[in-house]
Amino acid sequence: MDLFDFWFDDTFPERAFKRLNKLLSIRVPAVDVKDEGDKIKVIVDLPGMKKEDIHVRADEDKIVIKAEKEKSKENEGGDYLIQERSNVSYYRVIPLPEYVDPDSAKAKYKDGELEIELNKIKGKKKKEVNIE
Repeated sequence: MDLFDFWFDDTFPERAFKRLNKLLSIRVPAVDVKDEGDKIKVIVDLPGMKKEDIHVRADEDKIVIKAEKEKSKENEGGDYLIQERSNVSYYRVIPLPEYVDPDSAKAKYKDGELEIELNKIKGKKKKEVNIE
């Protein structure tokens, strides 16, 4: 197939839409970061996810959240008139205001809300640098 046929092939719009839909299905979840004295609490909205679909990585200065939900295959077969639901992915790197102990991380997920608690590392602070 030459380049002209590729761009004007009847199936191209459908393939392009599927690729675009996959790209657009990566969402940035809303977060709250709270300072609770000797702990940092991070609350992340991940509606429609199951606990098994969520992956959390804790570093000293950030949290990385990844979640992916594949479209149900139960309804395969038959002719769709409209099909807008697709795989959904969430991804977010959340910088933390202070250094934390990654080994202290505890997470729980309920009703579309992921809550992560981390202990601060005492004596280790982030420093803001003034520009001259």
